[in-house]
Amino acid sequence: MNCTKFLRSLATVLILCWASIAQSVSIDDERLENLANEPTQWITFGRDLSQQRFSPLSQINKHTIARLSPTWIFQTGEKAFYQINPIVAEGRLYTSLPSGGVTALNGANGEVIWSYRHKAKSASACCKDSNFGVSLAYGMVYSTTPEGNLLALDSKNGDLIWSSPLVDYKQSVTALDPTIESETSHTLNMVSNISISMAPLVYQGRIYVGVTGKSDHKITDTPIEVFPTTRRLINGFLVAFNAHTGRRLWTWNSNEIVNTGVANGRLETQTPGKTLEKPTLSQSGSHDSKIGGGWIATTPSIDPSSDTIFFGTGKDFYDPTEEDLPDRRSFTNSLVALDSTTGDLRWHFKEVDRNLWGYDVSSPPLLFDWVSTSRTIKKAVAQASNTGWIYILDRNDGTLLARSQPFVPQENLFMEPKSKAVQISPGSAGAVSWSPLSFDPRTGDIFVTATHLPEIYIRESRTTPHNQTTLTATRVLNEAAGRIASIDSSDGRIRWLVRTEQPIIGGSLATSGDLVFVGHADGYLTAYDSSNGKQLWSFLCGAGVNAPPISFSINGEQFIAVAAGGDRKLHEYSGNSLIAFKLTETPFAQPGMDGEYR
Repeated sequence: MNCTKFLRSLATVLILCWASIAQSVSIDDERLENLANEPTQWITFGRDLSQQRFSPLSQINKHTIARLSPTWIFQTGEKAFYQINPIVAEGRLYTSLPSGGVTALNGANGEVIWSYRHKAKSASACCKDSNFGVSLAYGMVYSTTPEGNLLALDSKNGDLIWSSPLVDYKQSVTALDPTIESETSHTLNMVSNISISMAPLVYQGRIYVGVTGKSDHKITDTPIEVFPTTRRLINGFLVAFNAHTGRRLWTWNSNEIVNTGVANGRLETQTPGKTLEKPTLSQSGSHDSKIGGGWIATTPSIDPSSDTIFFGTGKDFYDPTEEDLPDRRSFTNSLVALDSTTGDLRWHFKEVDRNLWGYDVSSPPLLFDWVSTSRTIKKAVAQASNTGWIYILDRNDGTLLARSQPFVPQENLFMEPKSKAVQISPGSAGAVSWSPLSFDPRTGDIFVTATHLPEIYIRESRTTPHNQTTLTATRVLNEAAGRIASIDSSDGRIRWLVRTEQPIIGGSLATSGDLVFVGHADGYLTAYDSSNGKQLWSFLCGAGVNAPPISFSINGEQFIAVAAGGDRKLHEYSGNSLIAFKLTETPFAQPGMDGEYR
């Protein structure tokens, strides 16, 4: 055997050994709790349970960034809103598809290892196909589907192991309206308004999934109704499943009408002295309070030291425009902390009381050690808000520690719309919707991406079958823009701020290379100097980048990966690509990009 054949044979053996190791990789409870100590991997949505989205890798840095070049591209073949956050373990990259499918790739070259294509049982989901990602543990890949199912796939080959529905559409809708019992699954699905886009979260043998619902906004310059005119809606809720079997363990509902007092970890009703039993939801989704509540859109965070799960809730879909129905539901528009084992409430922080403006709490909570200006250290959670602030709270009891300076323009904030039109900013698209934050633990800086899109609100008195009044909003599209800001977590001060010509909704990635990566609606993935916001590099991905970038390492090489799918409703170039980048020998020719910073 000559030298060349020997080397080729040796390489084949090494590849096969590496593939065998990759297939048998073990993601157990101990490893899930210590993901922050694995710099080369990206095993869960925010890289670790704290959702800091910080990569300790520094091969790609301010000095080498000019050599960052695309190395492979994977195309899903699906025309949909592709905003996926892929995950990486032992050289394998797992990505969900907008339709609910999952594909495993070789992270080094983008070659497909296996692909699972999901076939929905219902003819159509209530909402557009959208998926934020998958999770990985116990030899399984967990994914969600637009029509409301949680899937567990074999991580080695993509075979379906089990599927669990969050809601039985026929039973739940029949409970609301018996006259439609014989309707098709398509109709039942459309009426239920249930969907899932969240990347599931795995912890201690449990997997957590929340529901989203049908959006009531479209990107248009004509008036749109801020609140739906029907009350045929399922409440928002979070479900904990057994991660091994798919059995439902508990359900927490966001639509309870209670006071804000918490005694001994339990809720109390508005009647003093009576205890409210922890709400449960049958698999059918039926419940005494069948309507209202806020959706739970994005992946929660977990604090293993206290076994607490943190997540945000959306606005109350039980229309607050009616004069005699104030928004009394305690858990809407809130950051919520639950016991991760039982689902019992620990505390909640309500950011907006009577939410007429669509100010959901959607961005994943970020857990970190907060260092005050006086050097006091506390375990904290940061929550980016649709209102244009970041709230920093004590992780133990929800006490407000700091609030950032506003990073988007605020105009007539919290003004109640009347019959006379009023322009309000942020609008219902918010400052920060689902976009995840990133955090640099070395400096204490929080990096936030945001949208500036004012809306003109007007309340009209007209009778409809379900509402006494309607509230409409017209988006001021000629003012649409984006913001990227670095926030000093100690006092909430803005360190630097970049203004962009289009809204930013994908989130950010911070790295130990002193870089912040952000995707833009015009198709660029861009790297900024994390110390001052100066643009250092950009690449035109061919479609709007509305997804958060990630970073990982294989065989000593650092990669950056991001999805580029665009959104036709945002008037972006659409696509279906997942693009990976790494350093090359020579500098890469960079396209330009407009934007100013200060």
